[in-house]
Amino acid sequence: MNQLLVFIIGVILGGVGVWFWVGRKATTSKLKKFNEERAEERNANKQKILDLLVGKGKITNDEIQKLLSISDATATRYLDELEKDGKIKQVGQIGHYVYYEKVG
Repeated sequence: MNQLLVFIIGVILGGVGVWFWVGRKATTSKLKKFNEERAEERNANKQKILDLLVGKGKITNDEIQKLLSISDATATRYLDELEKDGKIKQVGQIGHYVYYEKVG
């Protein structure tokens, strides 16, 4: 009787372990896909910023917020990334007089 009980508990625990392992793989796959989609969206938004700069010559953080319907922090992050990549440069230091130009 004890051996049967141990066997049943083992089967249950094994099944739970497999269920968690399979569920984790599915979650990891979904998370990977989500992160890839976010990266594509970020790259598309940064390209929109560069395209607008080609047409306008200069752009502000506020214009980017309105163009992409994003927050101030996200616009700043995009601009910082583009500046770090050497694609744009910031003109001005602080406030309403800051704008960005395309490099080269």
